[in-house]
Amino acid sequence: MAKRKTILGITKCGQPTSCAPYAPLGCSTLQEIAEKVCKNVPHDYIISLCMENGCARVELDKLGRHIPLPDSADKTLVEQLNDALCVANGSIESNPSRQTSAARKDG
Repeated sequence: MAKRKTILGITKCGQPTSCAPYAPLGCSTLQEIAEKVCKNVPHDYIISLCMENGCARVELDKLGRHIPLPDSADKTLVEQLNDALCVANGSIESNPSRQTSAARKDG
């Protein structure tokens, strides 16, 4: 299995999420995480943190088109944000099997 790149370099209360090329932020505030994400989002991409009753998830769009992300089961929101950044920056592939039927019709 290929080693996953961590763009955020954020640790969960001091525990590394994976090998991080950036200095770990430790237990970061939401504001610190958002600032780090915004610095690394490529032009024309939007990373959304979606919250509703009972769940939260991260979504990625480029020019209004949904881009599927790797499986988020058992991942923290920070790990999901990192996956979105990695997909947007081309470090890991998106997961086309997670596309919604609406996204498949568009593309």
